[in-house]
Amino acid sequence: MSHNLMDRKTGTLTDGTVAADAAMFSVRETPWHKLGVIVDQALTAKEALVAAGLNYEVKTGPIFTPDMREIPTNIGQRVYRSDNDKDLGVVGARYTVIQNEDAFNILDYIIGNDDAKFETAGALGNGEVVWMNAKLQGDDITVAGDRIDPYFLLKNTHDGSGSLKLLLTPIRVVCQNTLNMAIGNPKQKDNSRRFTIKHTRNYDERVKLAKVALGFTQTYFKEFVSTAKALAAQKFTEKQFSELMDQLYPLPEKAGRGLTIAERERNKMWAAFNADDLNNIRNTKWGAYNAIADYADHGRESRGDNAEANAFIRTFEQTLMKDKAFELLTATK
Repeated sequence: MSHNLMDRKTGTLTDGTVAADAAMFSVRETPWHKLGVIVDQALTAKEALVAAGLNYEVKTGPIFTPDMREIPTNIGQRVYRSDNDKDLGVVGARYTVIQNEDAFNILDYIIGNDDAKFETAGALGNGEVVWMNAKLQGDDITVAGDRIDPYFLLKNTHDGSGSLKLLLTPIRVVCQNTLNMAIGNPKQKDNSRRFTIKHTRNYDERVKLAKVALGFTQTYFKEFVSTAKALAAQKFTEKQFSELMDQLYPLPEKAGRGLTIAERERNKMWAAFNADDLNNIRNTKWGAYNAIADYADHGRESRGDNAEANAFIRTFEQTLMKDKAFELLTATK
C-alpha cells in the first residue's frame, strides 16, 4: 500500500523498506507505519528542515516540446528540485516559489520569535507537498481533565495545486484529535484560525497580514476553553447523537452501495462516541464533538494513494464536518 511519503535519499516515493529514509520527523514517536526519523524533543526551524528532509531548493524553468522547442512562459513553466532535477509540477507565469526554508521562517515570524518548536514535518511524493507543525508556548489548556495543546499547522505545495495554508488549532493530546472549532463571528471564523497565502510575488505582504489575522491566539484559546467547558457541562444522549449523525451523514433512502458505505461510516462514528478515552466526557456535547473530530481525523473513509499518509494533511481539508458539528451543538440548549 502506498504511503505517498517522499524518500529523503532519492526524492521519490518511499517504499517503506528503510523507515529512516522517509522524509519526515516526529517527536518521540513515528506515525504512519513507523516511517520517518524519531527525535527526542521539538526542533528549531533550521533543525527541522534537515530532520524532515526538506532542505532542498525548488526552482522554475522553461517547458520544452518533444522536439525541444521552448514553450512561452506565459503558457506555463516547470517546477523542479535543483538537487535531483525531479519534476514537481507545471504552473503559470505568475507563480512564485515559496521555499521550504521560507515556510519554516513564516511560522517563526507569525509565532513571534526565532525559536518556534516544531514537532513534526515532512514531504509527500517527490517533495511537491510539505507540511509542518509548531507547538505554541504558554499555559497548558485543560478541559474536563483532558490536556489540549495549541498548534500552528502549515501546508505548502510546489505543484500549483494550492496556496500555502496556515491553521491555528487545538489538539486533544490523548488521541491527537484536531479540534477545529469555529469560534466567534461566523463571517470572520476562517480568519480567526486559518489563513491562505498565494504563490505570488508579493506573498511576503500576505505573510504580514497573516501575522495580524492569526496573532490573537490568546483571545482565541480563551474563547475556546470557555466554549469547550460549556459544552462539557451539557448532557447529550445517544438519541441526540443519532440525530446529530442524521444531519452530518444522512442515510440514503435507497438500498445499495451508498447505503452500505453510509452505515459503515456511521458505525465508525458510534465507535468514536463510545471510545474509552471519552469516559470522562461521555454523554456530553463536548464528548459528542470529540467523537466527530476523532472520526473526521482518523476514521473517515479515504481513497487514493494518500489515504495512509495524509492524516496530517487532511487536517486542512476535512474541517467542514467538524465546523458543522460544532455549529449544531452550540445552536441547541
